[in-house]
Amino acid sequence: MKSNDAVRWLRISYWAGAMLDALAALSMLSPDLFAAANGLTDFRPGLEWRFAMGMGASLMIGWTALLLWADRRPVERSGVLLITLFTVVLGLALNEIVAVRAGFLPISTTIPVWIA
Repeated sequence: MKSNDAVRWLRISYWAGAMLDALAALSMLSPDLFAAANGLTDFRPGLEWRFAMGMGASLMIGWTALLLWADRRPVERSGVLLITLFTVVLGLALNEIVAVRAGFLPISTTIPVWIA
């Protein structure tokens, strides 16, 4: 693979991750958006849920900024993608498995996340 191709793929990865993280943060900050995206009807989260999601959203916004920062020096900061893989992707996957097994989320709404 040519060097330019490698840099292009790194940049695509950074931007795709940043966009997905930003969308996740929006979903965390809006219970209506979260419910619609996850196929939840009559979803009425309490204060505890909103507090926890606010904490999570701030971390997702930080992760969005981290990926955009890494894009400025894509090769030198490529380790950010490995950190993303092990923390965000695996953590999200495990969380969704728990949510589906508990009957909170239908498996059909988790498929797009798994594909992404």
